[in-house]
Amino acid sequence: MKLSSYLHPEYIKLKARISSFEEGVRLLLGLIRGLVDQDEKTLFSRVQEREAQAPTVLDHGLCVPHLRLDDFDDHVIAVAVPERPFTYGGKEVDILILIISSKAQPSTYLNTLKGLATLFKDPDTREALLSAKHPEQFIRIIAAHDVEIKKGLLVRDIMNTSIVSISPDDTIKDVVDLFVKYHTSYLPVIEASGRFVGEIRMLDVLHIGLPQYTSMLGNLSFLSSFEPFEELLKNEERIQVKEVMKQPHPVCTPQTTVIELTFEMTRTLRRHVAVVEGEALVGVVSFMDILEKVLRV
Repeated sequence: MKLSSYLHPEYIKLKARISSFEEGVRLLLGLIRGLVDQDEKTLFSRVQEREAQAPTVLDHGLCVPHLRLDDFDDHVIAVAVPERPFTYGGKEVDILILIISSKAQPSTYLNTLKGLATLFKDPDTREALLSAKHPEQFIRIIAAHDVEIKKGLLVRDIMNTSIVSISPDDTIKDVVDLFVKYHTSYLPVIEASGRFVGEIRMLDVLHIGLPQYTSMLGNLSFLSSFEPFEELLKNEERIQVKEVMKQPHPVCTPQTTVIELTFEMTRTLRRHVAVVEGEALVGVVSFMDILEKVLRV
């Protein structure tokens, strides 16, 4: 279904006289009055509860508060373009878009959000939408871009494309430094040619400090407290990534469904999965992506 099909002129307010997030949400809830079987005060409180987790203000002046409701099978979008931008969550808001959708269909919201973010990323499209003279023109601008809102949720919809990687010739010290800097426990290994050749996890690094025979023992109390770490620190600038890295498994593609990915992650007890196209790495999905973008979107 097209994004424009979810938009209706009566739920779009241009040049809205609002100066805050709260005023904007109240205005939008008033526009869609009667579409949701809950009173506006309750809905407003629920929006505030969701915003307390993390403000839904994005880049490019776009703010998209939303609710996912039980026993609700519709997908409602209401839009307010303020006369003047206001500040919320430390960012300037040029447009406020309220989405109310079914809790059973997180993909519809995520794909709507993705479509809106793509439109607002383009400065010409953003300016055209903000300058629309009437709601029908606003809808026509979006319709012209033919944005499709698909029902299914694919890996490409939730994967992280800002990839931090390491080279096979780098050292374990480089790996640990990147783990600390980016607060991660996983790094893909990529050659200078761009070929994805392996991956290294924090567990792989910690394993370096443990003698091989310890895996056969049930009690390591005979080792001094820091002996394994002393061994690791002593050799971290000597050991190269290619000596420790593992072959990536499992991997997925951008077209893999999130359900398939989740099954593989639980089956193999993996916290991170590489997303590949051919021999190139195009993204990484972590269990936190599923938590934050699917379960608690």
